[in-house]
Amino acid sequence: MKHRLAVFLIAFTLLLFSGCSQPQNHHFQKSHSENSGLKPTTEVEFPGSKTKITLPKTNESLPPPPYTPYNIIPEPEATNVPLDTVISVSFPRPPAYLKLEIEPEIKFSHVEKEMTHYSAKFTFYLAEPLKPGTKYTVTVIAGQEKPLGQNSSPYLKKSWNFT
Repeated sequence: MKHRLAVFLIAFTLLLFSGCSQPQNHHFQKSHSENSGLKPTTEVEFPGSKTKITLPKTNESLPPPPYTPYNIIPEPEATNVPLDTVISVSFPRPPAYLKLEIEPEIKFSHVEKEMTHYSAKFTFYLAEPLKPGTKYTVTVIAGQEKPLGQNSSPYLKKSWNFT
């Protein structure tokens, strides 16, 4: 009985490692060469943009959201925010889709994305200064794809205010 178990384990191990190593390497090489010209992107929407902006992201498959944003600038409920501030939000995993909504609406000159060890920081630069004494509400929607309805992939919606 022990002899049969040992033979089975050896045969199973050989089958497992010899049968899988070749196809996996071949598949990886084929997949890598087929996709080498493609650059994954993040779709970013923000007030005042007339065209969609795409930014590079990592090639790694990432788990679906919800993402918990951190390092939010200006901080939630901040007061006396400089009129030339930026709006910035960081994520522990880069989302494939990011939308920024702000009320009252303001225009941005551009958006910048920084990647560090599979995290992402999005910084939105103002096209014109904020209005003094105005309460702004920022909403960020992030996910692996644009939220279309009930059956879309999970996404996060985070809002905060500053004055």
